[in-house]
Amino acid sequence: MPRTKAGIGPHSKLLQRGVVDGRTEYGRFLAAVRAELTQHLGGGDLTPNQETLIDRVAWLKLHVTLFDQKVARSGRALSERDRRSYLAFSNSLVRTQRELGLHQPAGNRKPVRTMADLRAEARGTAA
Repeated sequence: MPRTKAGIGPHSKLLQRGVVDGRTEYGRFLAAVRAELTQHLGGGDLTPNQETLIDRVAWLKLHVTLFDQKVARSGRALSERDRRSYLAFSNSLVRTQRELGLHQPAGNRKPVRTMADLRAEARGTAA
């Protein structure tokens, strides 16, 4: 997990307000997801609705990733509150991606970039 002054986690007030500095690992993660989805949908000529859905997918992916990291760091199961939140974020992510038209045949899927991939890119090494 990256070191941040604010201690951003899945229930962070900063995330609830939608405040993430674009220079942080989280900001780069959001930008990377947005760029990948924009590219997947054909580039720059997106409708306002598509742009909104892309932004929503990016935020939902960030929340789900933070929960995944929380479990990986602690080595323990999620609390009941965290399980409910994780399930809500995961289901919202699937529905939003479906609304955006992101159902591809399995053979055409590109590998998903993870937080570890972004860290490796920032250090100039391959993950």
